[in-house]
Amino acid sequence: MGISYDASVPSPADKLVVERLRVRKGKNAILNGVSLTVRGGEILALIGPAGSGKTTFLRCLNRLIDLEPELAVEGRLRLDGLDVYGEGVDVPSLRRRIGMVFAVPNPLPMSIRDNLTLGLRILGAAAAGPPSERIERSLKAAYLWDEVKDRLDDSALKLSGGQQQRLCLARSLMAGPELLLLDEPCSGLDPISTAKIEEALQGLKSRISVVLVTNNVKQASRCSDRTAFLLMGDLVEMGETGLIFTNPQNRRTADYVSGRFG
Repeated sequence: MGISYDASVPSPADKLVVERLRVRKGKNAILNGVSLTVRGGEILALIGPAGSGKTTFLRCLNRLIDLEPELAVEGRLRLDGLDVYGEGVDVPSLRRRIGMVFAVPNPLPMSIRDNLTLGLRILGAAAAGPPSERIERSLKAAYLWDEVKDRLDDSALKLSGGQQQRLCLARSLMAGPELLLLDEPCSGLDPISTAKIEEALQGLKSRISVVLVTNNVKQASRCSDRTAFLLMGDLVEMGETGLIFTNPQNRRTADYVSGRFG
C-alpha cells in the first residue's frame, strides 16, 4: 500500500496538485491512487525501479497519455487551479505550459535554428521578443549557446548525443513552459554531458518547476529539492531529498536508495 498523502488542500506554493491518480490497462493497475504536489520553483525527482509507473505518471501530467486509448485515467490534476482533465481544456495550450524532454534525444532532420523555431510556428506561440533573442536565451539556459552559436544553420544531426539532448531541452524552453517534465534525460549520456544537463536544471528552477524521472538515485540526490519514491504503482514515500536519502521513514525506501534492491 502507498502512504497517505493529502493533496486536497493546495498550498499557495503549489504549481501542480495531483489527487488520487489511477491508471489502468484493462484489469491491470499501473498507478494506484497517487497524490502529490509540485511546488513552484522546485525540482521534484521521481525514483523507483522499472515498472513502478514513473513514466506513466509523467505522461498524465501533460496528457500525452491521451495517445494511449487503452489506458483508463482517473483522479484530478490541477495546474495553477486549472483542471487538467476538465471539459473543454485546450490540450495544445496545456502542452505549451508543460514541456517535456524524453530519454532519447529526438532532434528533427533540419538545422539547429529550425529545430528551435518550428514548434513556435506550428503552435503559433506568442513571441516573447524576436526569435533570435528567444533562440539565444533558450540555448544559454540549456548550456549549449557557446557550442553552437556560430553554426545555427548546420544540421542538428551533426551534434553529439549530449548536445542533441541539450538542444531538445532548449527546444522545450522556446515555448516558455511553466512546468518541465524530464523522463530519464541523461540515461544515455556521458558524465560531462550529464553534468551540463544537471547544471542547466539548477539554473531553470528559479522560474520553472521541474519533474525529473531518473533511475539514478545519485542524480536525484544531487539535483532535486524533494523526492518521491514509487514502487509498483504506489507512492511509498515523499519528502525533502536530504531526508529521503539520509532518514527515510519507510523500510522499502531505505532499501531502494541504499541499493539493496532495484
